[in-house]
Amino acid sequence: MKFRTLALLTALLPLLGPALSAREMTVRALAFEPDFPKELHAHDPSGSNTAGLVEVKSFLNHENNKLKLKGDSVVFTRSVRPSSATSSDEVVSKVDLPDSTSGIILFTPMADPQHKGQCHAHAIDDSAGAFPAGSFKVVNLTEAPVKIELGEDSHEIAAGESVVISKITYSSSGSATMTASSKENDTWKSVSSGSWTDPGSKRVLEVFTQDPKSGRIEIKGIRDVAAP
Repeated sequence: MKFRTLALLTALLPLLGPALSAREMTVRALAFEPDFPKELHAHDPSGSNTAGLVEVKSFLNHENNKLKLKGDSVVFTRSVRPSSATSSDEVVSKVDLPDSTSGIILFTPMADPQHKGQCHAHAIDDSAGAFPAGSFKVVNLTEAPVKIELGEDSHEIAAGESVVISKITYSSSGSATMTASSKENDTWKSVSSGSWTDPGSKRVLEVFTQDPKSGRIEIKGIRDVAAP
């Protein structure tokens, strides 16, 4: 009887493997462009199955979408058909996902006119450990090093990297002076200046982006009103 059970389990392992490796991830999709599609479908890169639908917004709140993943990457298309992930004419973007149960997917435009209808996708881990309450998460999506001077502290961020800023000295009004810069030819050039307000129990995502046509670097902030 034991041998028969063992044989049955051995036969079922190849079928159970894909199911055991699948995972679920809660995502919130974000885009700064007002004409960006409101919905996209996420598929396995092989085109064999769909991971789910994402609703793309210009803000961050409690609303999210669940993706059922069989790997660490997805392909986004406008079609519900999983096979659209293998068609270059239908692919909107591709992204590698973090080893997390929660993330933000930020879509940004491409500069190359040959990729019309396509965009870049960036996955940001927004789990409580990676993006705690009361913090600023600064993401550098440009090709240059950037710097944030906030209150008494300075934070340099390499291209493609991010930093979480949580220990901040605020003034009596609950704000801290902020200066954002980018490095060009070994010289720091001003991007923006002002003040950042204490997010309290909330979080703020700050993103350095680069205009695909002019090359101008900007910083954009999104207050996340959802609890981590």
